[in-house]
Amino acid sequence: DDPPGYTRLPEADPTALLDFAAARVDDLDDVILLGIGGSGLGARMLRYALVDPAESRPGYPRLHVVDNVDPRRLYYLLTTLDAVATLALVVTKSGSTAETMAGYAVVRGWLEATLGVEEARRRLVAVTDPEKGDLRAIADADGLDTFAVPPEVGGRFSVLSPVGLLPAALMGLDVTELLTGAALMRRAALRPAWRSNPALALALALHQHHQDGRRNVAVMPYADGLVDFAAWFAQLWAESLGKRSDYGPTPQAVLGATDQHSQLQLYTQGPRDRVVWLLETAEHDVEVAVPEREYGYASLDYLAGRGLGELLAAERRGTTLALIKAGTPSLLTTLPKLEERELGALIFLCEAAVSFSGRLAELNPYDQPGVEDGKRATYALLGRPGHTERREADAALESRFDDDLVSRA
Repeated sequence: DDPPGYTRLPEADPTALLDFAAARVDDLDDVILLGIGGSGLGARMLRYALVDPAESRPGYPRLHVVDNVDPRRLYYLLTTLDAVATLALVVTKSGSTAETMAGYAVVRGWLEATLGVEEARRRLVAVTDPEKGDLRAIADADGLDTFAVPPEVGGRFSVLSPVGLLPAALMGLDVTELLTGAALMRRAALRPAWRSNPALALALALHQHHQDGRRNVAVMPYADGLVDFAAWFAQLWAESLGKRSDYGPTPQAVLGATDQHSQLQLYTQGPRDRVVWLLETAEHDVEVAVPEREYGYASLDYLAGRGLGELLAAERRGTTLALIKAGTPSLLTTLPKLEERELGALIFLCEAAVSFSGRLAELNPYDQPGVEDGKRATYALLGRPGHTERREADAALESRFDDDLVSRA
């Protein structure tokens, strides 16, 4: 079989998007990214892992990922940003995603009202299919800057394409190092022996646990910077493998040590239906120590002089020991540090593991028919041309659901 499209991304030339970012960042305070699912999660993951989410790297703009259509979020964002120093990235491979296109229309209207039509166009960038879709047609007609999403790369696999790399470059991240890390992991993922192939080893472990009845996968990083990685993994895993009633490892994104106090009870004494994937970093870029002094309280004296990173590592080890004692299977991945190369490798590890898992389960990990049906139902409810024929059938289905709720109540 031909290798999936995402496997070619690590060797793509990022020069064009790096040049674009370099030419624009000096005039920017903020970048709005409009995109949902894989079009937003990847950029969120990169921002949270490598940039303080409340700040920005010196000399670079802040990134705001708008990946929902809750009006409150966009209203307050647009009332606080300065349009003169704002760039908007509109990210949808299909060029027609309802949430993204609605956000595009709102943001474009805001830019035009403030800056005028011509300057607004300079503040809009389309990241979409190279040839097809309404966003491509709009971009071509209005002369917007554009970057192409490779047609053979699905949204949830697209973070190492311009979908993720353009916002990464605008944030001042080292795009070349991200791709280098991914390329190194791709090389490892081609090894035939599972013991030396981390992606195949991860796929085999999670597949076997699923076969043994452990159908939940809790992804538990011990690093705040990886909290959005866990959310990105959840989409990758659920949308790729949830295709059959008898198969579909259910991912859960949690955070150590925070969720030791909300989830660990369930993992150790609840149903024996999950495996826990723990992640940690061997080094922290900064350390904060508890002041060395006599506190006179047992709850503080043993912590005096210890670093918070040291405490976090002990929390991870404690969780692992509790899981082992309870008989809950766990996996551990240790990153040397949380930087671009390591994150690029981790991204490709998960993507390759999903590909291997699809083969093991004999299903296609690259489509998403369940998601598409939900989209079509939304289009019909809102009266989009070409989709209104199902409105009557959907209304009857919704009414039957409401009647069932009433009868059960």
